[in-house]
Amino acid sequence: MALQYPVLLIGQGSLDVRDSAAALTSIRGASSLNLNERVILDSAGRLFTVTRAEPIAGQGSVLWDMGTSQRLYAVTVAPRDNAQWRDVQDLVVAEVKKPTSLWAGDPRAVRRVRSLSDATSLIAACRDTGAWTER
Repeated sequence: MALQYPVLLIGQGSLDVRDSAAALTSIRGASSLNLNERVILDSAGRLFTVTRAEPIAGQGSVLWDMGTSQRLYAVTVAPRDNAQWRDVQDLVVAEVKKPTSLWAGDPRAVRRVRSLSDATSLIAACRDTGAWTER
């Protein structure tokens, strides 16, 4: 099953939008992003678990360029069974409430997530999550 882009990466206390398969599978070497710790919401509203994300063999070591180059990953996902919109919101709210997240549980961010009605609006809102806690 192919993902419908853009997608939202949920996990590690953040929400990150990726507009294409290339953007999803190319990660800066020095990044702390770990795809294996993320859940993916695609534009069709389907949730996926990342079952495998490994660097593609034959790439140069990140040590040679101090982690400044992009590393390509082979990513395998599995669909989650029948996730409803409320399940998606609960998953995102759990990230927002993490003390290590950008929002650290700010009730304005929680209200923002709860105010959204579908995957398309959530993904669009996640392009500017910093504004979720502005007055």
